[in-house]
Amino acid sequence: MNKNRNIIISIFCLILILNFISNYRIRRELTSLEEKILRLNSDMRSESRNLENYLRNEYGMMEELIKKGQSLFAQTSIDLNLKGNKIIATMKGIPKEIANDEKLIAIITTDDKVYEKEADKNNTAVFEMEITNVIKPSFIIESGKGFKKENFEEIYTANKFSKETYCEWDFEEEDKYILEFWIVDEGNIPFLEKEDIEKAEFIMTYTETDMGPNEASASASSRAVSIDSNSNQKALETFIDDLKGISIPAEFISGDMGREKYSSKYALGYYGDFSEYADKENGNIYEIYFRLTTKDGIKYVTSYNPIATFRTMVNGGSTSCGNEILVPVLK
Repeated sequence: MNKNRNIIISIFCLILILNFISNYRIRRELTSLEEKILRLNSDMRSESRNLENYLRNEYGMMEELIKKGQSLFAQTSIDLNLKGNKIIATMKGIPKEIANDEKLIAIITTDDKVYEKEADKNNTAVFEMEITNVIKPSFIIESGKGFKKENFEEIYTANKFSKETYCEWDFEEEDKYILEFWIVDEGNIPFLEKEDIEKAEFIMTYTETDMGPNEASASASSRAVSIDSNSNQKALETFIDDLKGISIPAEFISGDMGREKYSSKYALGYYGDFSEYADKENGNIYEIYFRLTTKDGIKYVTSYNPIATFRTMVNGGSTSCGNEILVPVLK
């Protein structure tokens, strides 16, 4: 009886051992399989990302090639200049092919008018236009059988006529707060000459602070603008009209100094004397803008940002200067 019992127990133990070994192997295989699946998923995600990036790059290149291939022109250009209160636009287009019985016509569309002119033998057309914020250029290749038209990106004229400016404080004379301001340009044709200017002035606004005149920390406001839409141009017009402050005369400086200082082909310089207000030492924050009006009535302003700030106190003071963009207000 005991012998049979021992045999049964032995068999049962053997079954348990075999079952444990089997389960252990299964668990190892499952773990290994899970690891393989995770690796495969990771590899697949990586391959998917690589494929996605590859297709995106290929699509971008194909789109660019298609655009170039679909264009009717091997080369196009448009150059804008201000002449008085007119915009002079020079359009040039070199067709990939044009038959003898076909003619090239340049077109500029504005908000309220369409300008059209046949190109000359150099494939160039020159337009004299009224002041406008946005122009939409296009070319037409026309024949007796019909025409082919190609439109180009619209151009915001204020961006084309904007100029870089620089300023710096000059403290060479004791107790003098002199601000120098320069308009620079790399163009071959001068942007503006002294004789073109009707009025140039610095507009100074100030903020009375809660800090006393002995406290030495202050911060001025800063706002940015990009003239890339009609709404922004209108906002700039409103800003110009609403800009109220103390007018400080802008006195002309010879351009030679500016050209040498900023290594520029062209420089128009002015300076302003702010000593009277710096002497008050009242702790106010003064912000300075620059405004220019040509004899043709076109206004320019240094956008929404002050070109310089200063603050004087009994125990010291602070000044700042920045490089801003001079923007025309094209109404």
